[in-house]
Amino acid sequence: MRIFLLSALLVSAVSNSIAFADYMTGSVAFDSAKTPGTGSLNQSITFSNLTSNASRGGFFTNLPVGTAWGDFSLSTAPSTGSTISVSNADFGTFSGIVTTDSPEFQISNSFFRFVTIAGTWTPGSNSLFNGFTSNHSAELSIAFTRGNTYNPALNGSITFQSYGAAPVPEPSTFAFAGTALGALVWLRRRRNRSADTTPCLENN
Repeated sequence: MRIFLLSALLVSAVSNSIAFADYMTGSVAFDSAKTPGTGSLNQSITFSNLTSNASRGGFFTNLPVGTAWGDFSLSTAPSTGSTISVSNADFGTFSGIVTTDSPEFQISNSFFRFVTIAGTWTPGSNSLFNGFTSNHSAELSIAFTRGNTYNPALNGSITFQSYGAAPVPEPSTFAFAGTALGALVWLRRRRNRSADTTPCLENN
């Protein structure tokens, strides 16, 4: 009975003492200037003056519109495997690797290019991030479009997504779990010793 009770307490403690360390999920879209602003989508493109716009969700719903986030450059397509870094004291620092880059392709009279950058993000000094300091899994997605040769203006939308950090057991959980497991082992051994020393009655 005591073993059953200790086992139940152990399961309860572990399941109820999981702390989500710096956990945040959500997305935010950015406005930016693009250089060059025309021509093939396959060329190297620099994004400057990234600022958050009204398209926000999840944890970033209350991020102020206009929050700045620096500059970065994307290599000539395909840029798969290249490193991208963007940083601003207010928003934070993101560093990642280009995992997908579809060179310019045409559908009807329009051209497209899609890029995904997977990496980690460390929150900056913005008051929204108070108490959040750990690295988070994150991703930048860029969608480019342009018209035909008579309308070569380059358009691009950038979306940032944070996937949060894995839940981590609190230190007190480890301490309790160790004590409970020790007690379970002790009770098991004690019960086994008692069973070994119990005299056997033979039927005559």
